[in-house]
Parts: sequence; C-alpha cells; structure tokens
Amino acid sequence: MRLKLLLSLLALNILMIPSLVQATPGERQIIGKDSVHGLVIGEIIPGSRFAALQIGMLRGEVEQLLGKPDELQILDTGLASLYFGSFKWQTEQSYAGEGRLLFDRTGRLIQIDASQPESD
Repeated sequence: MRLKLLLSLLALNILMIPSLVQATPGERQIIGKDSVHGLVIGEIIPGSRFAALQIGMLRGEVEQLLGKPDELQILDTGLASLYFGSFKWQTEQSYAGEGRLLFDRTGRLIQIDASQPESD
C-alpha cells in the first residue's frame, strides 16, 4: 500500500516538473534551424523585421535580412576560464524599434528579445 502511494506521488511529481521548468510568461523555448535550442521573449509583431528570423540562423543571415545592428556588444558569460563549450562568449545586437538578438560563440542566433524594443 505504501509503495503504491509512493509511486503515485512520484508519478504526480514527474508530471508536474515540465510546468516548473517552462519559460516565464512572455518567453517561449524554441528548437530552431539545425536543431538549435533558443528563446523568444515578448511578442514579435507580424510584418516586422524580426518576424523573418529563426532561432539557429547564422549572424550573416540575420544581417542580410536586417542590416547592421544599431549597437553590438560582446558578452563574457563568466565561464571562459572554466568551460570549453560554446557559451564562453555571446554577442548581443540591438536594433532600434525591434529589440535585441543574442548569438552564441559559433554565431548562431539563440535568443530573440522583442519585449522592450530599443527606441530610435
């Protein structure tokens, strides 16, 4: 009886875990081009320049569609001395009136943030 109760509680917890790890409201986890995992924050307005973007696109593809960014930052994730993967450095590009894009070290688009468009 106790084993059955324990297994039932365990099954209930396993079913609840996905709801705990989902993105916060306004964020969507996406598996994009070439199976790249990424995040979309905010609502992308249909017909806007960001509407043509896909998680996983290369920086060159994005710049072909959108042009050069209004602002560019190279971000240190704090893992450079400890980690050998692709999350050591990231590049953030801002586009006025649209929002921000985040690229991993390999130049793949991993985040589209349209929640607070940069003003002109």
